[in-house]
Amino acid sequence: MKLSGMERKWAEKMLDAVIPRGGEGLAESSASDGGAAEILEEMVAYLPATTGLGLRGAIWFIEFVGPLFGARRLTRFSSLANEDGQKCLAGLSKSDVYFFRNMVLLVKSVACMGWGADDHVRESLGMHEPPKFVTREEG
Repeated sequence: MKLSGMERKWAEKMLDAVIPRGGEGLAESSASDGGAAEILEEMVAYLPATTGLGLRGAIWFIEFVGPLFGARRLTRFSSLANEDGQKCLAGLSKSDVYFFRNMVLLVKSVACMGWGADDHVRESLGMHEPPKFVTREEG
């Protein structure tokens, strides 16, 4: 089952709060620039239904409940500025409630998978170069 247009917009906002555009010393692209939203959609569509439901549930939870518990604000995540969204996710990930922390972990995992799959990101991180601390023997 595909994400709706609204769910995708919410997800992109969350993914970009995890990995925003223009990181220092790293690739300029954000998580959604790197294709994280597309990866999330594929995961929701092709993973077992319970896993897809969990990912979709994380998006809904953070959109509607996240700001209340992560930033002490009665608003929706999509209405927060990017910096406030980052603070909201940081607050949720430091929560004493295991469920809250894991909702953020799901979104962070997808953001990192999507961002790390981008060729420009991998090149800017030096992943095209041979390992520096490991000597591999050819055999």
